[in-house]
Amino acid sequence: MNIKRNFEMSNLILIAGMSGVGKTTLIEKIKQGEYPVLSDQLGMCDTSSWSDHQAYQAVNMDLSNVGNLIVHYDIHARFSERTRMFDYCEELFCNFECINVVTLIASQEVLVERQKGRLYRKIALYFKYLFKSSDEELYKKVTVSEIFRILKKVRAYKKGISHQRDDRWLTYISQLSVDNHYVINCSEPYATETYMADKLSSH
Repeated sequence: MNIKRNFEMSNLILIAGMSGVGKTTLIEKIKQGEYPVLSDQLGMCDTSSWSDHQAYQAVNMDLSNVGNLIVHYDIHARFSERTRMFDYCEELFCNFECINVVTLIASQEVLVERQKGRLYRKIALYFKYLFKSSDEELYKKVTVSEIFRILKKVRAYKKGISHQRDDRWLTYISQLSVDNHYVINCSEPYATETYMADKLSSH
């Protein structure tokens, strides 16, 4: 693979996992300062100096003025069936001095239930939009194609795709050069900061 170095930054934290495992929630809590212990363990003394982006955004943006980056990485969406590889990781990793990867995992049953919850909420929003067709903000939150994407995920998760992706991802990331790789099981209903911090300390 020919990887071009487009920018050079100091620190990268990649929050990886299947859709619904809790990546967005974790990033939001870290950015809002709700997880100070966890932030310190990850080297984020000042969370305001960190930017967060989806993986596809990070590799396509001019990040030359960004010193520290948190990347939201969906291992289901970013897996290429054509190459049997995960997109963007190597392009991102070659540009950072320090790389920490946090992989969130959860049981098949938990992921299925979380996706079902998302599906029901989106369907409820969609029907609400049908009766309030002038509500543009509501329209932005839900589309028919999005509902079918979530439904497709529910079906895939029921077939055990999450375990397959997790296993493939853990093998893949072990072959790359990173400073630290933490794996946290988020099957519990409420994975608190203390729980996550303990998991990071145990690595």
